[in-house]
Amino acid sequence: MNINTKILKDGTPICEVIPKHMDEVVILCHGLGGNKNFFHPLEEKIADTNIGIISFDFPYHGERKNKYTTYTVKNCLKTIDNVYKYVVKQYDRVKVSFMGKSLGSLYLYAYLQQKSPSVDKVIFQCFPLNNKVKMTHDFFNNPKNTDKYFCVGYGRKLPKKLLDDLDELERNLSNITCADKKNILFIHGTADNVASLDDVKQLCNKFNYNLYEIDGADHNFKANNSREKLNDKIVNFLKDKNE
Repeated sequence: MNINTKILKDGTPICEVIPKHMDEVVILCHGLGGNKNFFHPLEEKIADTNIGIISFDFPYHGERKNKYTTYTVKNCLKTIDNVYKYVVKQYDRVKVSFMGKSLGSLYLYAYLQQKSPSVDKVIFQCFPLNNKVKMTHDFFNNPKNTDKYFCVGYGRKLPKKLLDDLDELERNLSNITCADKKNILFIHGTADNVASLDDVKQLCNKFNYNLYEIDGADHNFKANNSREKLNDKIVNFLKDKNE
C-alpha cells in the first residue's frame, strides 16, 4: 500500500492511500477545523482489502494557505467536485464511495444531491444540522468578531455570510437519489453535544436512511472506545458486512 500526497490543478492538497490492487476508492471529506489526515488509523483497518482512500483539504484548512473568505459553501462543494473528477479520471473503472465527517458530511450531502455523481456507498459521520443557530450561540460573543467574520478558536475565523448559506443549504436538503438506500449510512454518537442526534433521526426517518448509533460516543468519537467501534462499522459497511 502506497501513501502519496500531491496538489491538484485547482490547488487542492490530497492524500492518497492506494493498495496494489484497488476495486474501490473512498473520498473523505473532513469537518470544520480538520484536514486531510483526519482518517488515521482507518487506513490500517482496510490495509488488507482492495479499498483505497483519498482525502483532501477544504479551502482555508490543512495545507491551504488561502484567506478565510474562501471558506464558502460554494467553494467547498466545488472542491468535492474537483476531487471526484480527479478520482474518476485517474482511477478508471474503480467504484467510488464517499465519507463525510461533521460539517464536511453536510457539504457532501448537498454535493450528492445537486450533482448526482456515480457513487457506490456513502457514510455520513456526526451529521450536523441547525448550524446557524448553534454557531451564533457558540461563537458570536467573541469580542474579536467583526461585521465580516466570527472567530471559532485556534486562530480561525469564518465569514459571517457562511451561516446564511448553511441555513439555505439545510432548508433545501432533499432525497439522495444517486445511491441505493441500503448503501447510505449515517453514524452518530449518543453523547454528541455538537451535532444533535435527534436532528439526524428526523432526517433519516424522513428519507428512510440507515442510522447506526454508537452508545456513549461524543462528536469526535474519543469516549468509551467509540473510535474502534466507529472504524469497525465503517470497514464492515464498505466490505458489505452489515449484519
